Amino acid sequence: MHTQTAAYYMLPGLVLYLLDLVCRGLQLSNSTTLIPGREISVHGRNTITVALSWVPDATIKPGQTVYLRFPSLSLESHPFTVAAVQEEAGPGGGHPRRISTLCHIRASRPVKGHAPTFTGSLMERVLSDPSPILVQV
Repeated sequence: MHTQTAAYYMLPGLVLYLLDLVCRGLQLSNSTTLIPGREISVHGRNTITVALSWVPDATIKPGQTVYLRFPSLSLESHPFTVAAVQEEAGPGGGHPRRISTLCHIRASRPVKGHAPTFTGSLMERVLSDPSPILVQV
């Protein structure tokens, strides 16, 4: 009955979803950052601080959202809020040559009987292995 017409309603949404995935993949393929283990730290029981540094190509302010992807943990990008931004002046006081950004991530504890959360998996990875983590911004 309704199954014959359901494809007409589902197809546009599916096409837009796939187009969004392709655009995000292309965007992320151009921005890869290797974060040393010392730049990811754990504070308290459930807070992770990630320090990112890159040459500025956009204006970044505290409170804005950045999408981070940790390929070793998940194929999806996850939104995080920028907590602090520091610009380092270039040679001779010229344009900034580097921007340092801090993101504080609250790790969610897994619910009994459910799969671990992304932030919980990130917390376990940081605590168990101090080696650098590949992050796509």
